[in-house]
Amino acid sequence: MLLLGSSRDVNLAPAIVLEKNAVLFWMSSFCYLLLGVKRLPHVVISGDAPGIDLSQDLVPISYKDDAYRIKTEDIYIERQGNKALISTIVIEEGHPQTFYILVTKNCTENHLTIRLDPSTDPIKTCGVKRSIAVVAEDLIGRKPNLAIERHNIQDYLDSTVSL
Repeated sequence: MLLLGSSRDVNLAPAIVLEKNAVLFWMSSFCYLLLGVKRLPHVVISGDAPGIDLSQDLVPISYKDDAYRIKTEDIYIERQGNKALISTIVIEEGHPQTFYILVTKNCTENHLTIRLDPSTDPIKTCGVKRSIAVVAEDLIGRKPNLAIERHNIQDYLDSTVSL
């Protein structure tokens, strides 16, 4: 086990390197264990992508669980209507994270991709991953002709809509 120095030494919160791909960060009293996450959490939905009107089919969502609260607020649609940014806040153990979820419509391949916007970089906690799942589940609930094609958030999707 390697102990890194103070935050002045590494420009991070104090950390302990547990193994090659796992680092434990302390952020006040809230601890996160990141296990070498290489890809951003995402969901790909197949179906009638051209029939989806992001300005009508994406709505603000409020979700509460024992572990976290998720709220999507403002939704920004690009002029062509093929991309949407969803302003999202997740509160876990009293710690809020604000970020954007990006929904991209690809009419040529007939699918939608829901993922974190690369311009925001929240810590990939359970609540952040669940927020992507909640947006996907809400969209599938509104449009029953859609189905999940692939994803990398296995433990966060409702079993009724997952693969």
